[in-house]
Amino acid sequence: MPSHSFLSHSPTKSLIIDLLSRVSPLSAKLVFEHVKRESKVPLTYQAVHKSLNELVQEKILLKSVSNYSLDPLWITGLKSFALDLSESMDRKGKIDLSDYHITVHFTHLLSMLRFIVGMYESRFPNPEKKDSICIWKHPWPVIGFSDVEFGHLRKLLAASTHYAVCFNSTPLDKMFSSML
Repeated sequence: MPSHSFLSHSPTKSLIIDLLSRVSPLSAKLVFEHVKRESKVPLTYQAVHKSLNELVQEKILLKSVSNYSLDPLWITGLKSFALDLSESMDRKGKIDLSDYHITVHFTHLLSMLRFIVGMYESRFPNPEKKDSICIWKHPWPVIGFSDVEFGHLRKLLAASTHYAVCFNSTPLDKMFSSML
C-alpha cells in the first residue's frame, strides 16, 4: 500500500498538488504565482521552491528541465490506495460508497477517455464474460488514442459482448457509434 503522506501535507504543498492536478506542467515561477494568489498567508519564492523540491524528493512530483508535474506513479498509488480503502470499507460494512458522488474535472477529452477506460477496467472486472450495456448521452470518440491504447481498448471490449444505447442521433453520434 502506498505511503499515506499525501494526507498530511503543509498548506503550501497541498496548494501545489492541487494546482498541478489542474494545470501541468508548470515552471517554478508559474507555480509560485498561482500558489501565492491562492495562499491565505504570504509566501516567498524560496518557500514555494523548497516545497517543490521536497515534493520531488517524496516522489509526488516529477521535474523536467524547468517544469514540474505530478508523478504518474504517485497518482497510480493514490488510485490503488483509494480502491483498497473502498473495498475494505465495503467489506466491513461501515460505509456504503454508492451513496457518495464525486465530480471529476478534466482539461482534455483524451484525459477523460483514459480515465473512463481505466475506471471501467479496474472497477468493473468481468471474469464471467457477461454481456455489458452502456447508456450514453453521446458516444465518445477514440480519436487521439495511441495504437497501444486503442489495441488495449479493443482487447478489453473483445472479451465479451458490449451493447451501447445512445439517446441522441446527431451526425457525430452516428459517426462515433460506428467507430466503436
